Amino acid sequence: MKNLDNEKKLMEFFEALKGPSLEDTIAAYKRYCHPSIVWKNSGFPDIVGFDAVEHLLREQKKLFDFERVKVLQHRLLASDGDHVFFEREDTIVNSKDEVVFAFDILGVFEFKDGLIVRWADYMDTTTVRENWDKSSFDSL
Repeated sequence: MKNLDNEKKLMEFFEALKGPSLEDTIAAYKRYCHPSIVWKNSGFPDIVGFDAVEHLLREQKKLFDFERVKVLQHRLLASDGDHVFFEREDTIVNSKDEVVFAFDILGVFEFKDGLIVRWADYMDTTTVRENWDKSSFDSL
């Protein structure tokens, strides 16, 4: 059954990810994600727990001046019970408001107690993997 509350929370989360600063982005994760979140990105290791998510975001800041995420458009937002499916075009933006990466993504979000407990994004990561310093994942 459709869950409009979870759909609304997900849209609020992505709106909050716009920053304007990395600290605002981290605060959005803390507000909308369960402390034991599992975040899956196709082609990369799973990120488990809020501390690991924050660590990843801070490492990205060091690697390419990551600041925030902007959803340019979304083409699908649908829910079934605790799951929300969200097809979108994301951009990873640095502190100069320059787009570092852009992706078409299909994400599946699972909610528990009103928070995102599992997030799985499916995308073509070829370009990112070619330019990514994998060492940022080694300490997670």
